[in-house]
Amino acid sequence: MIANQNVHTAIKPYQQTFISPSSYAAVFNDTGVYYYEFTVKLFKENLLNIKEDDVFLTADPLFNLGTGRTNYTDTTTSIYTNTRGVRVSGNITSKFSFETRYYENQFYYPEYLDSVADARGVAFGLGRVKNFQR
Repeated sequence: MIANQNVHTAIKPYQQTFISPSSYAAVFNDTGVYYYEFTVKLFKENLLNIKEDDVFLTADPLFNLGTGRTNYTDTTTSIYTNTRGVRVSGNITSKFSFETRYYENQFYYPEYLDSVADARGVAFGLGRVKNFQR
């Protein structure tokens, strides 16, 4: 792991300098085999990584893509989620750490959820609704 990297647990994120390496080494050691520079950058490293005296900054793109059908007999009705975003995190001196994320979504819900989302103006678990112009 990179020095000064944040460690995220189910409870909250911790700055790595505050916890013992033996408590997270077995969970966070990446044993994957990466054959190309592109896959190493995609799966193992941060896209942007700035390390200077008291400053450590990282930035990464975020993607979450999913697709499906509402029933298996009708192949024309499909549902999907297309989430894109960016994550920026860092440590500035040993007293200030931050992380922020921004997401943008496109989705098609099944009809029974789509009508409720339209009526309320909220996408379940995602935020407000804005109609997509095709």
